[in-house]
Amino acid sequence: MIAPDKIYVHTGAHLGMLTLTTIPVDAPDEQEYIRKDALLELAKGEIMPGNSAEGKGWNWALQTLIEKIKSL
Repeated sequence: MIAPDKIYVHTGAHLGMLTLTTIPVDAPDEQEYIRKDALLELAKGEIMPGNSAEGKGWNWALQTLIEKIKSL
């Protein structure tokens, strides 16, 4: 079974349990969580090829973000 990329957790009391869904229901107690591997895949896909100054800065920022996500 593969985990969904995004889940919505409802933190209010629902029969004494936390509940979660894979679709948003816009409940006031709803919190959105994104799967760590999905974020890493997205960030890695945005790395720019080449050696331009703009690309180097962008890639440095993405690498910093990737390392931070990995550390979570």
